[in-house]
Amino acid sequence: MQDGMVARLTEYSDSALTQPISSVEWFKHREDKLETRVTDIVTNKVTEDFGAGRQRSLRQHVYYSNQTGSEATRTMKFDYCARTDGLKTREETLLNLRSIIVIETIF
Repeated sequence: MQDGMVARLTEYSDSALTQPISSVEWFKHREDKLETRVTDIVTNKVTEDFGAGRQRSLRQHVYYSNQTGSEATRTMKFDYCARTDGLKTREETLLNLRSIIVIETIF
């Protein structure tokens, strides 16, 4: 399959397989370290999970495929132990930007 995809599983709401409701895709050997992509076809919610070693230590990206630009709502989760700034989660909406930073103190 293309783009390193090794498998795709689509779930349907009917036995005639005409109404897809979700899709899961598995990947291997991608430069961007994408491992799985789960798409809720009904809500357009996409959840992408990345392996260790991804640029900026991104581990998960959740977004809605029907939203673009400044209207987009998305959440990014990071491997904060691998980041120098301790960023764990970043949530972006049209009106808000929320960052969760972990600060560890070693005594």
